[in-house]
Order: sequence, then structure tokens, then C-alpha cells
Amino acid sequence: RPVGSLREAYRRGSQGAWTATGGSPVGGGSETSSTGEPGWARRMHPVVHKTLIWGIFTVAVTGLLIGLTSTVQLWAGGIVPIAVPLDLPRAHRWVGLIHSIQFYGLAFIAAVHAGFHIWRHYALRDNALRIVAPRVLHRFL
Repeated sequence: RPVGSLREAYRRGSQGAWTATGGSPVGGGSETSSTGEPGWARRMHPVVHKTLIWGIFTVAVTGLLIGLTSTVQLWAGGIVPIAVPLDLPRAHRWVGLIHSIQFYGLAFIAAVHAGFHIWRHYALRDNALRIVAPRVLHRFL
């Protein structure tokens, strides 16, 4: 039976990876599942999701710290002031370096994650992208 909503897809996903059309669970402890998904991928997926969620949070926190340690008022998108500048140039350089590394590292993880799902959608033909894509885009998938 088809997946009715993203919430239903998530519920099924928390019980094991399911196909977008409501197929059977993937995995089951073997190194390769019945749909061809590697066992390592199933084990790593929750770790990657938590890394993305916490990564977004930590990038935002270091962005706030950049604003706090700056010598001038910084603005997010030219609209919202980030923080009151405390004029700490040495701390500003360190926080800026950490923020840059976090940002590009998170972007890399997100790109690899997206690439994995695109591979899974086309190589395993499990329609994984249809779970998260709006219906109007399904014809392109």
C-alpha cells in the first residue's frame, strides 16, 4: 500500500528502511539487504542524520560567537543583527576558523548524504526520493 504522508514514511523508516510504495523492511542484520542496500548504510544513516541536525545547531552557535567577538556589528543576511560586538579580535579569528571548518564539513556531509539517497533511488530502484519529494515532482523521479 502506498505511503500516505511524510509522517507515515518517517514512522515506517524508524522501524526499518521501507520502500516508498510500502514494501517490506530492508535489512534484518545481513550485510546486504533484500533490496541491495549495504548493511553499513543502514547502521550509519541515523548517525548521519544526528550529525546533520547537531551540525546545523553548532554552526549557528559559532555564527553567534563570531558576532559576539567581532569588532563591528554583523548582520545575518543584511537584516538581523547577530550579536553585540565585544571587540575580541584574537577570539574572533579562532571562532571564525572553527565556524568555517564546521560549515564546509557539514556541507560535505549533506552532499554525501544526498548522493547516497540519489544512488539508492536509482540503483536500488526503491523510490526513496518519492518519500520526501512533493507529488508534483514525482514524474521527474
